[in-house]
This record gives sequence, C-alpha cells and structure tokens, in this order.
Amino acid sequence: MENFISLSNEQQRIYRAWVFTPIVAHILSGLTGFASVLLFPILVTVGYYIFFKQYPSFAHPARWFFTLPLTFYIWVKWGPAITSLDNHNILPGVVAYYIGQFINAFAIPLLSSEDYSDDFIGWLVAQSAALIIWLVAHTLLTNSTSSYYSYEYFIVYPIIGLIAQSLSGFFLFGRYIIN
Repeated sequence: MENFISLSNEQQRIYRAWVFTPIVAHILSGLTGFASVLLFPILVTVGYYIFFKQYPSFAHPARWFFTLPLTFYIWVKWGPAITSLDNHNILPGVVAYYIGQFINAFAIPLLSSEDYSDDFIGWLVAQSAALIIWLVAHTLLTNSTSSYYSYEYFIVYPIIGLIAQSLSGFFLFGRYIIN
C-alpha cells in the first residue's frame, strides 16, 4: 500500500516528538511512585522543549521552560490531587493536563522569530483533538466504575495516550503533501 501522506524528515521528527513526549513523561514519572506528582510536569516540559527544538521556525525553544511554573501548578493543584480523591479516576488529571497545554499555547509566540500563527493554531487544534480522542478512547477501553489497577496506569493509559497523540499529530501540520 502506498503511503498517502508524505512527511518530510523534519516533520517526521516533529511528529515522533509529539506522539511520545507525554507518554514517556507519564511512564517515567509513574515509575517514581509518589514523586510522579512532581516529576511529570518537569518531564513533559523538557519533552516539549525537545519537540519545539525540532522546528526550524522556532529560534528560541528554551523559552518553553517559562511554562514550567504554570504546568507544575496546574498538574499539582488539579491533576493527581483530584484523581486520587475521585475514586482513582484519571480523567480529571487528563483534563487538567490538556487545559494546561491550552494555556501554555500562548507562550508559542515567545519561541518564534517568524510568523507563528500556523504553529499556534496547529498546537491548539492538535491538543483539542488529543483531549477528545483521550476521552472517547477512555470511555470505550476502560470500565469507569472499576477501581484503579496498575495495569491500567502502565498499559491501558499509555495505549490511550498513543492513540490520542498519534491521531492528533496529524493536526500539527497544515502542510501535508498528498500523493
């Protein structure tokens, strides 16, 4: 089967960074136990720094670290705290993560020395798509009335994240070449 969507090497690197940044941050921070509450926002910020570093139009990707205090605050305040109080339901944490990323999108102009509007819109649309896909996939793949199991944390949720990030990554670029 012929590939109907062609990505340049640059776009492939960007897409891979998009897909794997939150999943790797989730798994690595989850391995640290309770420290994951503090480690996840740091890892995801570093991951998105690597993501933005792939874009040649972003002259200052290190400025993404300005979003760390907000990401950290949102995650600690509304992420795991609500999740642990709400019968181990991960959805409030997922929604908190994506709300933080919507707000962080306003830092994108700080990163670019060129016109950033395509990248800004692509980021917002891709994050919105990822959240919607996450919510739908979670509903379809999990039993929301069940209690929290470690296999969900380390297997089901990363799979849902891969699905959400993989599909939403197509919204990052408004510049696909269709053969």
